[in-house]
Amino acid sequence: MKVAVSPSALEALLFAAADPVPVERLAEALGCKKAEVLTTARELAAALDARASGLSVEEVGGGFRLATRAEYSDAIETMLARTRRARLTPPSLETLAIVAYRQPISRAGIEALRGVDSGGVLATLIEREFIKVVGTAEGPGNPLLYGTTKDFLTFFGFESIRALPPIEQFAEVVRSKKEGDETWDDFTAHAEVERKRLAELADTAGRNLAEIEERYRKIRVSGAPPKNEKKKAASPAAEPSPPEAPASTAISRAPA
Repeated sequence: MKVAVSPSALEALLFAAADPVPVERLAEALGCKKAEVLTTARELAAALDARASGLSVEEVGGGFRLATRAEYSDAIETMLARTRRARLTPPSLETLAIVAYRQPISRAGIEALRGVDSGGVLATLIEREFIKVVGTAEGPGNPLLYGTTKDFLTFFGFESIRALPPIEQFAEVVRSKKEGDETWDDFTAHAEVERKRLAELADTAGRNLAEIEERYRKIRVSGAPPKNEKKKAASPAAEPSPPEAPASTAISRAPA
């Protein structure tokens, strides 16, 4: 039985779906053109607003979904007592932001920006389905390239990658989507501590290298080997002692 295209029909479809539904699938289900779906979605959004509904229509990831309004989020969480998803740590947020704004990007490119190994963080983000492998780069080893997923767009409420805000505004998005006790302030504070720590390590390494180079320069000028490289001079071989004179074998004669 064909269903007439209407805001109520679209509302039912979106209510039954767990994830955002692409416009193409909605058009197929309703037996209409994509343009009609877009028009009906706008009508449904206006109707929900007009009756002060607790639901709203959101366009994310190239599709539509029904979502509860933000002002009721605390009450919903209290009622459901749902367990929060494992929080995104500051390194995860930092890496995710790099991938989102520099994609496609390789692990080496990420680590060059972060200054630390990122293998574990990338594995976590892939497991959380926030990023995925999108191809390989030309060059030795053909390194993997990473990009964001539809789950990333859905979680942060972006319609597409082109809808990403300027990087300086991304902080506000993360702050509004915090998980667990994590906030953007925690993230930036952690990043600043890490930057200072790495700078101190680099400064210490530079000083140590300069001291080593100066010490060996002086050694080369003086020609003396370094103390820890001096070898003990071999003791001169002892000259053999002259053979002892043989004991006298003369026999004294008794006087006649």
